[in-house]
Amino acid sequence: MKIKIISTSKKITKTIVSQMKQANLTQMKNRKDVLGHVVDCVKSSYLTAIIDSCTDYYVVYLDWQRPVGCIYFYRKNGKWTTKKDFDSKEECDSWEKEYKSIRAMALKRHIYI
Repeated sequence: MKIKIISTSKKITKTIVSQMKQANLTQMKNRKDVLGHVVDCVKSSYLTAIIDSCTDYYVVYLDWQRPVGCIYFYRKNGKWTTKKDFDSKEECDSWEKEYKSIRAMALKRHIYI
């Protein structure tokens, strides 16, 4: 019996990070690991976390802010502001919990590119 072992690996580069999709709440909850954070790799965010989800790698921008008592998050980038709306307070609270967990883990691990 013959066994063929195929192994592939990718080096994380700025190009690969800039092509990754943003993680949604399901992908944030089902993550296997938080790889760390990168600095200045994505045009729309200075700090970006990379998470390993069950199926792929995703990015989470680490500059979201939530106004007190609101059910949305926003982040400023230069001249424009991006807003993330939620249908309910529970959904917003759930996203905030996952975001803060990812942010805390990501800021402990810096990925140098």
